[in-house]
Amino acid sequence: LTNTHLIRMILMVFKTQSIMHNILVTGSLGQIGSELIPALQTHFPAARIIGIDIKTKPVDNTYQYIQADVRD
Repeated sequence: LTNTHLIRMILMVFKTQSIMHNILVTGSLGQIGSELIPALQTHFPAARIIGIDIKTKPVDNTYQYIQADVRD
């Protein structure tokens, strides 16, 4: 299963939802998260996308980012 296939599957699940307000992406700076966020922004421009990761975010103001450990 490639990242592209995984992202397509996730987008198909989201499209079945009638109302989409907030999307939280954990591991947003990882390989899948960094590809998933732009895809979500393209397909759901009205949604508020929040990325969370333990790493320090590089300069990118296209979505809200929270630096935190989800295990806490």
